[in-house]
Amino acid sequence: MNLTTIGANQTMITLADGSQVFYSYSTPVAAVIGGISYKVDRKYSTTTTRHLNAWLGNGGKNAHVKPQEFFNNLVKTA
Repeated sequence: MNLTTIGANQTMITLADGSQVFYSYSTPVAAVIGGISYKVDRKYSTTTTRHLNAWLGNGGKNAHVKPQEFFNNLVKTA
């Protein structure tokens, strides 16, 4: 597992299989797994939404929507 700081209150973890999990503050809110983008179904702060959309690119429009538990489980098993 590799931790990368992207910006203020933004980090990314790269898992052993190459999957990437994006954090805004201390919450995992997006991921890229096998080339497929995912984003959380919850609405967080304006800042977290901006972080999320910037990391995913294209405003996150192409990302599949998943519940928060999906992202929590990605990092729980890591």
